[in-house]
Amino acid sequence: MDLLLHLLGEQPEDAALTRDAALALEGGGDDDGPEVASTAGGARVAGVQVALVDHLHVVGREAFTELRLDVFASIHGRGRVARFGRGACTRVSWGRSLPHTRGVPGPEIQQIRRDVDALDWKALAPALEREGHVRIPRLLSARACAAMAALYADDARFRKTIDMGSHRYGEGEYRYFARPLPPQVEGLRRAFYPHLARVANRWNARWERQDRFEASLRGFLARCKAAGQARPTSLLLRYREDGFNCLHQDLYGEVAFPFQLVVLLSDPQRDFTGGEFLLVEQRPRQQSRGEAIALGRGDALIFPNRERPIETARGVSRAQIRHGLSRVRSGERLALGVIFHDAK
Repeated sequence: MDLLLHLLGEQPEDAALTRDAALALEGGGDDDGPEVASTAGGARVAGVQVALVDHLHVVGREAFTELRLDVFASIHGRGRVARFGRGACTRVSWGRSLPHTRGVPGPEIQQIRRDVDALDWKALAPALEREGHVRIPRLLSARACAAMAALYADDARFRKTIDMGSHRYGEGEYRYFARPLPPQVEGLRRAFYPHLARVANRWNARWERQDRFEASLRGFLARCKAAGQARPTSLLLRYREDGFNCLHQDLYGEVAFPFQLVVLLSDPQRDFTGGEFLLVEQRPRQQSRGEAIALGRGDALIFPNRERPIETARGVSRAQIRHGLSRVRSGERLALGVIFHDAK
């Protein structure tokens, strides 16, 4: 199927696609890219059909056209950026993966999925069921952590900012990402979800619940949307000296996935002191017990956001889980929170 570029109106000379128009496609393909055929109304690229929405931006005296691409079919190759003249495609070049996550997953998302699939799940899943949480050392590189932390200053990336002190949640600030999510965040959600859904379904079976989680994140998010939950909940959190987070659960509606993921972006050896991650478990007819978990830069922690099954003398019971952060004694601590369900 040909790639049909429907250009709405005549384009200015040397108009270029912005970064949102990069096609994030699966890996592979030859270095020369697909065959391109110019037409009076646009261009055809073999293999994919794409629809464009025209958006005009004026910068000084020059006008640029932003064309957002929605992929309807698959093509093997890396992200491509096309440059247009008047009504014709003049060049197609290879581009880096960009935060366009609709349609076929981009190469960065695909690589994250491969990396997560390659983790030792035969060890991780039993540890998660046994302990209720599991740490994954160095999930993200120092470079990836720095790039993610740098997004905090980009207001356009976020839909909402929360001052924790004004709500008595603690001391600090967090920002909810807007859509489209950064490819690293979207990739982590897509990659971890199926592995964790299998554990969650085993937990439901132990509790004799009939509910089962969908095999893919797409299916689960459709359930969230049907329940009126459509706002993304993944976030960046920033704490400075004396910052902390009160014990809580991240629930945003009646639909909730039982696991979430946190990744430390700052370096505890250099950027801050204190700030241990806290998990507190309340078992039936027992006092609460807590655990302080010190993470390294790039380390990820998977943990329950509400409850987990435990064996008791009366059978399988529910232990309530809350999480938080101990006081940051000095410096600045940034972390990425990956939450799978959406909010109302």
